[in-house]
Amino acid sequence: MRLLLRILHNLILPHGTMNLKVDIIKLQKQYSEILEQTVKERTVELERERNNLKEKNESMERDLQMAKLIHGQLMPSKTPGDFIHSFYKPMDMVGGDFYDFIHFRDPDKLGIFISDVSGHGLAAAFITSMVKTIILQSGEKKLNPADLLSFINEILYNQVGGNFVTAFYGIYDKKTRKL
Repeated sequence: MRLLLRILHNLILPHGTMNLKVDIIKLQKQYSEILEQTVKERTVELERERNNLKEKNESMERDLQMAKLIHGQLMPSKTPGDFIHSFYKPMDMVGGDFYDFIHFRDPDKLGIFISDVSGHGLAAAFITSMVKTIILQSGEKKLNPADLLSFINEILYNQVGGNFVTAFYGIYDKKTRKL
Protein backbone atom coordinates (compact mmCIF):
# COMPACT_ATOMS: atom_id res chain seq x y z
CA MET A 1 0.00 0.00 0.00
CA ARG A 2 2.86 2.43 0.75
CA LEU A 3 4.27 1.70 -2.68
CA LEU A 4 0.91 2.57 -4.27
CA LEU A 5 0.73 5.88 -2.34
CA ARG A 6 4.30 6.77 -3.31
CA ILE A 7 3.54 6.10 -6.97
CA LEU A 8 0.33 8.17 -6.77
CA HIS A 9 2.25 11.05 -5.17
CA ASN A 10 4.81 10.97 -7.99
CA LEU A 11 2.04 11.02 -10.59
CA ILE A 12 0.19 13.93 -9.05
CA LEU A 13 3.13 16.33 -8.76
CA PRO A 14 4.34 16.32 -12.39
CA HIS A 15 0.94 16.03 -14.12
CA GLY A 16 -1.40 18.05 -11.99
CA THR A 17 -4.97 16.95 -11.33
CA MET A 18 -6.18 16.85 -14.99
CA ASN A 19 -4.65 13.54 -15.92
CA LEU A 20 -4.81 12.16 -12.41
CA LYS A 21 -7.90 10.02 -13.03
CA VAL A 22 -6.39 8.46 -16.17
CA ASP A 23 -3.08 7.88 -14.42
CA ILE A 24 -4.80 6.25 -11.44
CA ILE A 25 -6.69 3.87 -13.75
CA LYS A 26 -3.45 2.93 -15.56
CA LEU A 27 -1.72 2.46 -12.25
CA GLN A 28 -4.51 0.26 -10.91
CA LYS A 29 -4.36 -1.86 -14.06
CA GLN A 30 -0.56 -2.25 -13.81
CA TYR A 31 -0.80 -3.03 -10.12
CA SER A 32 -3.51 -5.65 -10.77
CA GLU A 33 -1.40 -7.26 -13.52
CA ILE A 34 1.63 -7.42 -11.24
CA LEU A 35 -0.45 -8.94 -8.44
CA GLU A 36 -2.03 -11.44 -10.82
CA GLN A 37 1.40 -12.50 -12.14
CA THR A 38 2.75 -12.84 -8.59
CA VAL A 39 -0.22 -14.99 -7.58
CA LYS A 40 0.30 -17.23 -10.66
CA GLU A 41 4.00 -17.64 -9.84
CA ARG A 42 3.29 -18.48 -6.20
CA THR A 43 0.57 -20.95 -7.23
CA VAL A 44 3.04 -22.76 -9.50
CA GLU A 45 5.61 -22.84 -6.68
CA LEU A 46 3.07 -24.18 -4.20
CA GLU A 47 1.91 -26.85 -6.65
CA ARG A 48 5.52 -27.94 -7.24
CA GLU A 49 6.18 -28.12 -3.49
CA ARG A 50 2.93 -30.01 -2.90
CA ASN A 51 3.94 -32.58 -5.52
CA ASN A 52 7.41 -32.91 -3.95
CA LEU A 53 5.87 -33.48 -0.51
CA LYS A 54 3.43 -36.01 -1.95
CA GLU A 55 6.29 -37.97 -3.56
CA LYS A 56 8.33 -37.91 -0.34
CA ASN A 57 5.30 -39.02 1.67
CA GLU A 58 4.62 -41.91 -0.72
CA SER A 59 8.28 -42.95 -0.53
CA MET A 60 8.23 -42.86 3.28
CA GLU A 61 4.99 -44.86 3.30
CA ARG A 62 6.60 -47.55 1.10
CA ASP A 63 9.63 -47.61 3.41
CA LEU A 64 7.37 -48.01 6.46
CA GLN A 65 5.49 -50.86 4.79
CA MET A 66 8.81 -52.60 4.05
CA ALA A 67 9.98 -52.00 7.64
CA LYS A 68 6.70 -53.49 8.92
CA LEU A 69 7.23 -56.57 6.76
CA ILE A 70 10.83 -56.99 7.94
CA HIS A 71 9.88 -56.38 11.58
CA GLY A 72 7.14 -59.00 11.34
CA GLN A 73 9.63 -61.51 9.97
CA LEU A 74 11.84 -61.06 13.03
CA MET A 75 9.10 -62.65 15.15
CA PRO A 76 8.51 -66.40 15.23
CA SER A 77 5.80 -67.50 12.80
CA LYS A 78 4.53 -70.15 15.22
CA THR A 79 4.95 -71.24 18.79
CA PRO A 80 7.24 -74.19 19.58
CA GLY A 81 4.46 -76.35 21.00
CA ASP A 82 1.05 -76.59 22.62
CA PHE A 83 2.44 -75.66 26.04
CA ILE A 84 3.12 -72.02 25.09
CA HIS A 85 1.15 -69.40 23.16
CA SER A 86 1.96 -65.97 21.84
CA PHE A 87 0.15 -63.02 20.32
CA TYR A 88 1.76 -59.93 18.87
CA LYS A 89 -0.09 -56.78 17.85
CA PRO A 90 2.05 -53.66 17.49
CA MET A 91 0.77 -50.27 18.62
CA ASP A 92 2.34 -48.55 15.60
CA MET A 93 3.25 -49.81 12.17
CA VAL A 94 6.75 -50.63 13.47
CA GLY A 95 8.28 -50.44 16.90
CA GLY A 96 10.63 -51.89 19.45
CA ASP A 97 8.63 -54.85 20.75
CA PHE A 98 10.23 -58.22 20.15
CA TYR A 99 10.08 -61.83 21.28
CA ASP A 100 11.71 -65.04 20.12
CA PHE A 101 11.98 -68.71 20.99
CA ILE A 102 15.48 -70.12 21.07
CA HIS A 103 15.85 -73.82 20.35
CA PHE A 104 18.61 -75.99 21.80
CA ARG A 105 19.99 -79.42 20.98
CA ASP A 106 18.17 -80.68 24.03
CA PRO A 107 14.53 -80.73 22.81
CA ASP A 108 13.26 -80.37 26.38
CA LYS A 109 14.81 -76.91 26.74
CA LEU A 110 13.49 -73.73 25.16
CA GLY A 111 14.87 -70.21 25.42
CA ILE A 112 12.26 -67.47 25.73
CA PHE A 113 13.40 -63.95 24.90
CA ILE A 114 11.22 -60.84 25.27
CA SER A 115 12.38 -57.25 24.82
CA ASP A 116 11.14 -53.73 24.33
CA VAL A 117 13.16 -50.85 22.94
CA SER A 118 12.30 -47.42 24.31
CA GLY A 119 10.55 -45.11 21.89
CA HIS A 120 8.53 -45.95 18.84
CA GLY A 121 8.87 -46.09 15.10
CA LEU A 122 11.77 -46.86 12.83
CA ALA A 123 14.55 -46.19 15.34
CA ALA A 124 13.11 -48.67 17.83
CA ALA A 125 12.48 -51.22 15.07
CA PHE A 126 16.06 -50.84 13.83
CA ILE A 127 17.44 -51.45 17.34
CA THR A 128 15.15 -54.50 17.60
CA SER A 129 16.73 -55.91 14.44
CA MET A 130 20.13 -55.35 16.07
CA VAL A 131 18.96 -57.35 19.11
CA LYS A 132 17.82 -60.22 16.86
CA THR A 133 21.16 -60.23 15.04
CA ILE A 134 23.09 -60.26 18.32
CA ILE A 135 21.05 -63.23 19.55
CA LEU A 136 21.74 -65.11 16.32
CA GLN A 137 25.49 -64.47 16.74
CA SER A 138 25.65 -65.23 20.46
CA GLY A 139 26.62 -68.90 20.13
CA GLU A 140 27.08 -70.67 23.46
CA LYS A 141 26.07 -67.56 25.41
CA LYS A 142 22.44 -68.55 24.76
CA LEU A 143 22.87 -71.42 27.19
CA ASN A 144 23.01 -69.01 30.14
CA PRO A 145 20.51 -66.12 30.48
CA ALA A 146 22.98 -63.88 32.34
CA ASP A 147 25.66 -64.46 29.71
CA LEU A 148 23.31 -63.68 26.81
CA LEU A 149 21.89 -60.53 28.39
CA SER A 150 25.40 -59.31 29.29
CA PHE A 151 26.55 -60.01 25.72
CA ILE A 152 23.64 -58.02 24.29
CA ASN A 153 24.31 -55.17 26.72
CA GLU A 154 28.03 -55.04 25.87
CA ILE A 155 27.32 -54.75 22.16
CA LEU A 156 24.44 -52.27 22.39
CA TYR A 157 26.04 -50.02 25.01
CA ASN A 158 26.54 -46.55 23.43
CA GLN A 159 25.13 -47.84 20.11
CA VAL A 160 21.42 -47.05 20.46
CA GLY A 161 21.30 -43.26 20.28
CA GLY A 162 19.88 -42.56 23.72
CA ASN A 163 17.33 -45.39 23.59
CA PHE A 164 17.51 -48.36 25.91
CA VAL A 165 16.41 -51.98 25.77
CA THR A 166 14.49 -53.75 28.50
CA ALA A 167 14.80 -57.52 28.10
CA PHE A 168 13.91 -60.83 29.67
CA TYR A 169 15.57 -64.13 28.81
CA GLY A 170 14.86 -67.42 30.47
CA ILE A 171 15.28 -71.10 29.63
CA TYR A 172 12.23 -73.28 30.10
CA ASP A 173 12.72 -76.97 30.89
CA LYS A 174 9.75 -79.01 29.65
CA LYS A 175 10.64 -82.01 31.84
CA THR A 176 10.81 -80.12 35.13
CA ARG A 177 8.37 -77.41 33.99
CA LYS A 178 10.68 -74.80 35.45
CA LEU A 179 12.05 -71.59 34.05
